Amino acid sequence: MLSRLKMTPRLILIISLPLAFCLSLAAYVVIQHTSRTVSGQGENAVSMVALASADSVSAWVNARLTVIQTLARTSALTGGNIDEIFAFVQGYGQRMGSDFEVMFFVDLEGNAYHHNGNIASRADRNYFQQLIVQKSRTTVVSDPLYSGTTGNAIVVLAQSVFDTSGRLIGLLAATVTLDTLTTLVDEVSDDNASAWLIDSRGVYVVHPDASRRMKVNALESPIPEYASFSRKMVEGQAGISDLVLDNQQRVIAAYYPIAGNQSWSLAVALPYEEVMAAALNLRVSLMTAFSITLLVLIVIIVFVSRMIVKPVNATRYALDQIAAGDGDLTQRLNEERQDELGDLARSFNRFVGGVQSIIKQVSDAAIQLGAAAEQLAASSQVTNQQVQQQSHEVTLAATSMTQMAATVTQVAGNAAQAAYAAETCNQSVKDGEVVVKKNANEVGLLAQEVQKAVDVILRLQDDTESIGKVLEVIRGIAEQTNLLALNAAIEAARAGEYGRGFAVVADEVRTLATRTQSSTEEIREIIEQLQNASRRAVDVMHNSYSKANVAVECAEHASHKLQDITGVILTINDMNTQIATATEEQSAVADDVSQTLVRISHSVEQLSSGSSHIASASDGIALLANDLQARVGRFKV
Repeated sequence: MLSRLKMTPRLILIISLPLAFCLSLAAYVVIQHTSRTVSGQGENAVSMVALASADSVSAWVNARLTVIQTLARTSALTGGNIDEIFAFVQGYGQRMGSDFEVMFFVDLEGNAYHHNGNIASRADRNYFQQLIVQKSRTTVVSDPLYSGTTGNAIVVLAQSVFDTSGRLIGLLAATVTLDTLTTLVDEVSDDNASAWLIDSRGVYVVHPDASRRMKVNALESPIPEYASFSRKMVEGQAGISDLVLDNQQRVIAAYYPIAGNQSWSLAVALPYEEVMAAALNLRVSLMTAFSITLLVLIVIIVFVSRMIVKPVNATRYALDQIAAGDGDLTQRLNEERQDELGDLARSFNRFVGGVQSIIKQVSDAAIQLGAAAEQLAASSQVTNQQVQQQSHEVTLAATSMTQMAATVTQVAGNAAQAAYAAETCNQSVKDGEVVVKKNANEVGLLAQEVQKAVDVILRLQDDTESIGKVLEVIRGIAEQTNLLALNAAIEAARAGEYGRGFAVVADEVRTLATRTQSSTEEIREIIEQLQNASRRAVDVMHNSYSKANVAVECAEHASHKLQDITGVILTINDMNTQIATATEEQSAVADDVSQTLVRISHSVEQLSSGSSHIASASDGIALLANDLQARVGRFKV
């Protein structure tokens, strides 16, 4: 590839490519190091925002847990009097402000006394099971649920209550609406950043998309990386990840559990492009600087290459002047330079001097070769004319004999075909005679079979008449049965309730008799159709028998005529055989003469071809000699 380029482009490529590689490698190392540094700073910023947000949510939840814990230790509750407890809950609920939505006390049976006067069962709630049934002393923060009192999405904060003797008497709980929590988390979100909060089940408690809150489970995301990320949040881990959200947006997301409530976790995400914006801008700046540097170096390389190549181009120009002229071998290059170009000029001058001597000798030899080639060409031309005349005469004779041999061969072939056709015809006539005789026999046998079929059909007709008589008897029996069944039905009707069963049987018998009579009538009609068909078949069989006898007589007459044709064909076959024998003998003689003339013609053609080749070679030598003399004559020696 490089060998096809001129010296200047070659020098540019040889120097520029390694230089560009080194600059690109340096740029890559710098960009990668800078990107990692900037990326780490961006991840730290996201992580700090997520941690601050988690701490903020934790502080908000813990402040309200502290209130519940403090209220659970007041004397109004620890006294154990349900009336005092209910009065305290009502009084505090009226002045608790926006911190809580509903406050209530739940006794050991699960009865909940709300500050607004409502009483409901909460024995099925998880916080009741943990604090009352399992007797846990920790403060419970429930997963998000819908309030049975207000219907709002809420979170329940609950604390067990013990009397002064340390006996468990119930629990104190308050609800917080998710709207307050959503407002707190949404303070982190803007056009770029987004934050969301999930509970222990993976369900979104807070999310920028309101349609996902309390409805979508992050663990069921169709994106495996996002589902794994959510699983780590549910497990209470903390960390940072580069992942793709459900909306196909790539982000850097940090996640932390809510302190004091390990069942919740908060995540904050920034778009990947925003986090890496500084790294991308720095990458573009570095690439621009390296590109400008490479361009300046290439310009310097081009300038230096031209300074090196300029003397070489001067020498090349001088050589082109010698080659483009009339081949003046008396020209010489300037040998005054003492560098490598001067050495090149002196070597070239020595080479041209040697070529000049050789061209003189070749020119003299070309003149002598041209004269000898012209004499050889004249002699070859005379010989070629004589050989061509002899070849033409032999070719005419060979053509005539070939045509005659072909005619004789064709006659012999026709005679042989005629004999073969006569033999084939004779055999076909014999085969036809056999077939005609066989056909006559078969037709005779067919006539006998037809007569037998007539007898069978006549017997069948007699049998059908017998069946018709039997059917008449069956029809009479069916009519009598029908009458008997009708009489039985009348008698059963007279018998009243005692004859009802007998009436059913009589009705079934009458139905069966009617069906028997109907079926008998159908069979009679079929028998009549069969008798009519039998009569028509007998008529057809009689006609077939008559025609079969006529066919036998015609076949015997055709057999006699075929015997006469066989005798005539045998006579024609003998005559064709004699003609074919005589024609084959004449064809063999004609083939021998034709082959002899063909061999003579081939010998003459070979002689003519050799003479032509000699003449062509002589002409070629003469042309080469003239061309060589012309080429050598171009040089000035």
